[in-house]
Amino acid sequence: MSNKCVKCNFSWFPRTEKKSAQCPKCRTTNWDGNSTKYNFKVIEIGHSRLYDWPEPLENRPRLFAALNSYSRRSGRKFYCYPESKGILIKRIS
Repeated sequence: MSNKCVKCNFSWFPRTEKKSAQCPKCRTTNWDGNSTKYNFKVIEIGHSRLYDWPEPLENRPRLFAALNSYSRRSGRKFYCYPESKGILIKRIS
């Protein structure tokens, strides 16, 4: 089975059955195009937005890590309200 990078179009055969961590040529970690991107910039002060829970279950901490990272870089503050359909994120500053 061959792998192909969506960024540089490089194809390679992995040495093991495990998924490769990065493309051997351009070193991108998003070589297969399966990246979860969350856009927190669109939330204005006082407004909120519902994000679906990521699947599988072990990907849920990625949402919180992405929010914390964005909050630190931008200086914006958010509240998180877990709900059954997903997580409601409200910007407070």
